[in-house]
Amino acid sequence: MQDLHKPQFGIMRVAPFREFHRELQAGELQRRIREYTEEPSPRQGGPSEFRELFKPIRRGGLIVVEAEHGAGCARLEFNPDQPGAGTYEIRHEHALPEAGHTDCVEKVPPDERNPCFSTLINYPFRYYITTVSNDRGQHAKVWLIGLNSLPKPDYQE
Repeated sequence: MQDLHKPQFGIMRVAPFREFHRELQAGELQRRIREYTEEPSPRQGGPSEFRELFKPIRRGGLIVVEAEHGAGCARLEFNPDQPGAGTYEIRHEHALPEAGHTDCVEKVPPDERNPCFSTLINYPFRYYITTVSNDRGQHAKVWLIGLNSLPKPDYQE
């Protein structure tokens, strides 16, 4: 049975690395997963929410995904074959943009049973990506990306 709420192109979730890994071990995992998969209410919209992707594109070996979150947007460029080759940028309405680079890109296997990845189950292309910010604090983030299809390259390098 097809999920009627499945976004056309895919989904994105961005969360601080420590927050995400606490969820992997927390006792309230199921409640939090249900929150992420429900329709967002007007007061939601933080960067750690699941969001529907705009149409992804491919630039050479990079897959480029973008999504809006609340009063801002997030863009991630990643290459599954070259984990350190990507970049990201997160913009918030009343703050300076945050930018950084990809550190790790892993495919989430189809048989993954950890509940933190359950929202990706309906997507044939699933990625767990870690990034590090360019600022002095070098803050790490986790990105969960689920894609319905891989975009065709718009040009060859």
